Amino acid sequence: YEHQLRALRELEAGRNLIFIAGTGSGKTEAWFLYVARTGKRALALYPTLALSNDQVQRLSRYCSLLNAELVQVDAPALQSRRRGEGLRRLREEVNRALVVVSNPAFLLQDLKRYASSPSRSFIIRELQGLSLLVLDELDFYSPRELALIVGILRILAEIGWKPQVAVLTATLSNPEELAEILREINGRESSIVSGEPFRVPNRTYIVLGRDLEKLRRLILERVGDVERLKLGPDIKRALLDPEEFRRNAYKVVLALRALGIEVEVPHVDPVEVLAQYVNDAGVTLVFTRSIGKAEELVRKLRQRLPPHDADKVAAHHHLVSKGEREEIERRAREGEVKVICTPRTLVQGIDIGSVVRVVHVGLPDDVREYWQREGRKGRRRGIPFTETLIFPSSRWDRELLSRGLEALRKWLSLPLEKAVVNRDNKYALLFTGLFKAVASRVHGLKLSKEELRLLHKLGLARGRELTARGRRVWRRLNFYEFGPPYGVKRVKLMDEGIEYLQEASHVDVVEKLQPGCFDFTSDFIVTNLRISKGRWVTLVEEERPTYYTIYKHEFLAQAYEEYRRVKARWGEEANLWRDYLRGSLRSEVICTMHPPLEGFGLYLEVPYKVVWIVEGEGARSIVVGGRTYVYRPRRVIDVPSTTMGRYEDYSYGRMYELDPRIDLSLARLGLALIKVILRRVFRIGLKRISYDLSTIGGRKLLVLFEDDAAGLIEKLDWLKVRKAVEEYEPDELDEVLIESVDEMAHVKLVEIGFNWDLARAHALAVLDTIISSEKLRLKLRDLEVVVPRPSRALKLLSLDVLRLPLTEDEEVALLFLATYNGEEAECHRLLKEFYLIDRSAAAVLQAIADYVNQGFTLIVHDFDRVVADLEAGGLAGLKALLTGLKADGRIVDTSDLLLTVFNVKVGADEIASYLGFETEFTIDDVRREYEESMRRIRSLPYSKWLAFTQYLSKKTESYLRERSRNIYLAFLALRSVAECRGMPEIATR
Repeated sequence: YEHQLRALRELEAGRNLIFIAGTGSGKTEAWFLYVARTGKRALALYPTLALSNDQVQRLSRYCSLLNAELVQVDAPALQSRRRGEGLRRLREEVNRALVVVSNPAFLLQDLKRYASSPSRSFIIRELQGLSLLVLDELDFYSPRELALIVGILRILAEIGWKPQVAVLTATLSNPEELAEILREINGRESSIVSGEPFRVPNRTYIVLGRDLEKLRRLILERVGDVERLKLGPDIKRALLDPEEFRRNAYKVVLALRALGIEVEVPHVDPVEVLAQYVNDAGVTLVFTRSIGKAEELVRKLRQRLPPHDADKVAAHHHLVSKGEREEIERRAREGEVKVICTPRTLVQGIDIGSVVRVVHVGLPDDVREYWQREGRKGRRRGIPFTETLIFPSSRWDRELLSRGLEALRKWLSLPLEKAVVNRDNKYALLFTGLFKAVASRVHGLKLSKEELRLLHKLGLARGRELTARGRRVWRRLNFYEFGPPYGVKRVKLMDEGIEYLQEASHVDVVEKLQPGCFDFTSDFIVTNLRISKGRWVTLVEEERPTYYTIYKHEFLAQAYEEYRRVKARWGEEANLWRDYLRGSLRSEVICTMHPPLEGFGLYLEVPYKVVWIVEGEGARSIVVGGRTYVYRPRRVIDVPSTTMGRYEDYSYGRMYELDPRIDLSLARLGLALIKVILRRVFRIGLKRISYDLSTIGGRKLLVLFEDDAAGLIEKLDWLKVRKAVEEYEPDELDEVLIESVDEMAHVKLVEIGFNWDLARAHALAVLDTIISSEKLRLKLRDLEVVVPRPSRALKLLSLDVLRLPLTEDEEVALLFLATYNGEEAECHRLLKEFYLIDRSAAAVLQAIADYVNQGFTLIVHDFDRVVADLEAGGLAGLKALLTGLKADGRIVDTSDLLLTVFNVKVGADEIASYLGFETEFTIDDVRREYEESMRRIRSLPYSKWLAFTQYLSKKTESYLRERSRNIYLAFLALRSVAECRGMPEIATR
């Protein structure tokens, strides 16, 4: 390829290389030619050696032909060579090898050993003899992992290793920024080279069913006059037009079933088709969504085929031994195996070469995995063409096809998400800061001001020494996740004994493997977790989902009986196993998130409860704008199991206060639409940014956070996002993407009749809040403001309220009212019980009236919200007083003041944060305590409610006292800025 030649020339010119090209485009050969021609030795890092088996085998063959050596160095290699002279010989091999292959996880662990004791490290001590560092499959890494790679490179440069760098990736959104990062690290200029791989023509078939025309005629006979159907013109057209019906058969059938017309859903058994491929010239790869489905297909195929063809079919997954998998791959290369069924193990890293066909029995949820599957075929020039077959069988297939074939086509043509390297990602700074703090005595490395500031802010260092928390974070900080350097053991409990499964990550245990969850990788159900003192799960126990298992565990029995009741109400047969295999029944863990609220900080995720989500076989339809939308009934069933464990890491988050008048369910829909537009317009993954909406009293809060630290919340140009939302025209794919992002948002979309303009308006309202907050942060970032010392002599009184309902109808509520007079902050707790108002309300009203009589000016933030909370809390008298003062010009609203001075409107807490005011408590602290108190008092008699809200009251009072002081200070700061800007009408208030 020309792009290989260009890459080779750039490397030979001594520059760094950023090589962007798809799978099979010869990226590996380009850099290997460079080391082969120059004799320069290379360290090649792959995400995992298991997934990069193909590249490593090719490199090993190339080295053998040159009488050179390749050596793999990772944790298993070290473990197998620990005895006798093994490690010394391995070190000698590393020093001789032309290519050393490893992975970033091992390099990070070795670097951590080197920080405290250089003699304990292995590969770090041998780096000086290596001239080229290769980072392959960069797009495989998450943003957090990319930040760690940048941090590793910076540390390696500081300890004296600055190799030439070659970065290989299929996608990259900002190669120029990565080039600048590399230049800062090793002082070399970088060249960006891109190219396209060779691909033979491909034919795609979506297998919907047999005799679709016969089915259409049968439907016409059954329904008679099509025009009488209460369906949209799109369905009626499809019934009258054979070609239109072929493209929308699944959607038409579901729409008719929604009207109660019994029509068979089109279906073809994949085994009928797959059996024809055992005598084909090439290999067929069959991808399924679970190990159980792969094994089932192999079993049925072998039963259907004659005995002499049965061994031409094989299953390939991690439960098959490594030796057996390698034998299957060898036999496939030699033409002895023709059909291989696999869930995921053949997605990356193995090149059989003669694959001519990829069959998807159920599409993956992620388009990236779809293209990784597709990349396994057509990698030899002798193949005239390749084929793709899609057999719809999963929930995701049905969701797409129920919107018509065009929605599926648009999904298949979605561009890949782009890898994002953020030079300002604080996760890299966290790693380099911790490393230097640990290594300062041994290596004399000094922390930068930015590193020290971050460690102090996070409570990880005191002076230049790590705190106990800092040392704990250093131990837990690993490449693939934050936690112990080993995974969680998983076992299958069976009559014949215990079988160990592949280890699970700590985050997967929290999010996917709680008691009551279906494990789709094993098709078993989680029945128990074992836990350590520190709340880290140490073992996951799974059992086959039989009736015996279900009734052995009470929490499963209760959930199953509710499942049976739901199915009976829908008039459907209850068959747990069948619904699970069809994707009509799935489990989900509802987690409580505690993200950082002011940028980069600690992120905590705790499992709250497990639910089963069951979908009906029937359908519902709605006609909007001439189009028929079809959706299935869905019910969420609580599984009363005990959830365990926790997961923590460092990431980004920010809290925003929304306009109190906004409808939160529509705001949720707007946020889901923003995520879809970020995916389709900006190629940012649907899971990159998450959101949480809540209301507390009259205040409505939005928290944006990142599960994986990318820094996008701070880096995104939200004005560009806003413009994209204004110009975007939603289509049939967006509806299904909204559902995959947020099912509650999709319910709202159906409820408003798919009114995209209303969804867009609320997306823009949310974006305006975010943009205002970011504008203010930038304007105040370097601003120095001189304010007078707070004092009673200033004759200012700040006031704020917070109302916390204790009943759903809000007839019983706690009202907290705080004031700050320049020297003293007071907070009063009042109880409203139906129509009875707390006796101390009169004293509070009198105290505020006394301040007014003394000539004080009152300061509030968001006057309308304050008086609305006072009225809802039963303090109509105080509301009347404030309304009168407002008319007399005796009240200043810092929200209006902010709008005048900076042309933005944000919450008081955000102003305090951006002005650098010290805050010990946040509204999120109050919210958490409020949710916990509400959970506890629901099961208690009314007489005990107040006793169980004491902690809530203490936390709320502390927060409001602090907030009233900050509103006071914010007014002084804004008045000072107005004075500097020549706004006398404000400055003299």
